[in-house]
Amino acid sequence: MQKWDYYTLNITYYHVVFTIPSELNPYVLLDKKFGYSCLFEAASQTLKELAADPEYLGGKIGIISVLHTWSSTLNFHPHIHCIVTGGRNRDSGEWISKDSFLFPIRVLSRLFKGKFLDLFRKKYPIHKLDDIREFDDVISQCYQKDWVVYTKKPMADPEAVLKYLGRYTHRIAISNARIISFENGMVTLSYKDYAHDSVISKTTITAEEFVRRYLMHVLPERFTKIRYYRFMGNTYKSQRFVKLREMTFTPARGVYRKDMVEILKRIIGRDPKICPKCKSLLTNPWRMTIQLE
Repeated sequence: MQKWDYYTLNITYYHVVFTIPSELNPYVLLDKKFGYSCLFEAASQTLKELAADPEYLGGKIGIISVLHTWSSTLNFHPHIHCIVTGGRNRDSGEWISKDSFLFPIRVLSRLFKGKFLDLFRKKYPIHKLDDIREFDDVISQCYQKDWVVYTKKPMADPEAVLKYLGRYTHRIAISNARIISFENGMVTLSYKDYAHDSVISKTTITAEEFVRRYLMHVLPERFTKIRYYRFMGNTYKSQRFVKLREMTFTPARGVYRKDMVEILKRIIGRDPKICPKCKSLLTNPWRMTIQLE
């Protein structure tokens, strides 16, 4: 949290989600490292290309990208969450804001679709395929579909960015809190039903199916699920942000950081100093296991 606090500017931030059609999921599962890398590359290239266009921003932006691979029911649903700066810096030392909207959704979707499918088709390890013609047919079908790129409303303030990053970047496919029961070889879990206004529902599956779904979301060895682009990149980042904080009138380090206990209270919905089981006061709350959901 402290690292992100320092690299959070007093500007508008946008939350953009890039998703691929479900027809491609089997091919991503066949080579997860390649498929996830295509997602990162296509999403980042799309944002950087549009930001460089003078019609929109005409410069470099900052991007933090986070890979998620699951749906609320643990099914395979690879997608990229991007936190994007609502503006860019000029060489003259001036910050150019973008506060109304980031980029047109249709432009985002079409550009992302073209970039992803081009990468996927040209570089896919075809030696792993049983039927190359079927693969080509699926790619052609995906070119004909409208892809979904979702842009949420701008985040309210830098603290909202910290809250998102602190809660979602290291989330796993499911927490213990969502597992309601395990009886007679059946697992019952809760999930948000997005088709019905995000109401909390329940589903019951076999233990084998639960394990199968969970293991789909194990990342390839040493795969980086959080990546930084443009001026959010790590090379000379500290030096860059000294100037960026001046340009954006961001107060001195620590102004947006509140008491850690208060931040955790809002994130997890309870006092982290109190044991959730016996309700006694913990002498060292930082050693406890915190359930975020």
